[in-house]
Amino acid sequence: MQLLPMLGMGSSVVFFFMTPSPIMRIMGTLMLASTVAMAVAQFVRFRRGTQGQMSDVRRDYLKYLAQTRRTVRRTARKQRDAQLYLHPSPEQLWSVVAEGSRVWERRVGDHDFGQARIGLGAQQLATPLVAPDTAPVDELEPLCAGAMQQFLAVHGTLDGLPMAVSMRAFYHVTVSGEAESAQAAARALVAQLVTLHSPTT
Repeated sequence: MQLLPMLGMGSSVVFFFMTPSPIMRIMGTLMLASTVAMAVAQFVRFRRGTQGQMSDVRRDYLKYLAQTRRTVRRTARKQRDAQLYLHPSPEQLWSVVAEGSRVWERRVGDHDFGQARIGLGAQQLATPLVAPDTAPVDELEPLCAGAMQQFLAVHGTLDGLPMAVSMRAFYHVTVSGEAESAQAAARALVAQLVTLHSPTT
């Protein structure tokens, strides 16, 4: 529908230039100029429409990422709270003893019996973030693709969560390093075991 009028005007220009009359050639020149102007206008309109659609796609995708970010942050907060509750820091074990209800809460039949915190580290989000199946990266819209990759890199793992080791999973556990730090780590392991784990079988 956009090309037909321009093709018609182009054929009319040929007709005007084929006649020997100067007036007809002037008319042909004017029609040629209007055809070029129409082609430029159609191109500009198409570009604006494409850019407008791309802006809408970007806005919708960034809004989707913002909503997902709020959900991920809630999940991360709950995961952090749960991990800190299950594996409190050695400095907080006195409050567990003072409160009393959690002393020796882990029994031999519990799945977390024998687990003790050995430090802090990065863990994967409880609900793993998986990149969607898309076209090759070089074919994606750059802003949306970059936002997705940054989102996965930032929110895929959580730093500073308790790292625990299961004492029942190994024949023996060796604590090595500088004497002072190794002794502190061993004391922390023993303190967690005697505070949270029942001595009865």
